Amino acid sequence: MLRAHCAEALRAAQAIPYWRALLSEHDLDPNGIHGLEDLAALPRLRKSDVQDDPARFTASGPGLPRPVHVHTSGTTGAGLRLVTTRD
Repeated sequence: MLRAHCAEALRAAQAIPYWRALLSEHDLDPNGIHGLEDLAALPRLRKSDVQDDPARFTASGPGLPRPVHVHTSGTTGAGLRLVTTRD
């Protein structure tokens, strides 16, 4: 499970602008993420981060599935516009 989290962090750092910038701002090398303590050095993702600029959370690169745009209803506050895949 831990390896899966670390591998996911590496993929995110390579494909998603928000995570790439965040790791760079905190001088974290994605290849150096080996455990949860490495991920703990990052600030928590806030709902407002996604609301303010959802495009920064969209992966880009060759071989990625076609994005699907969805939104939440916002029953506990403002809704979110998200990009996901059908997979």
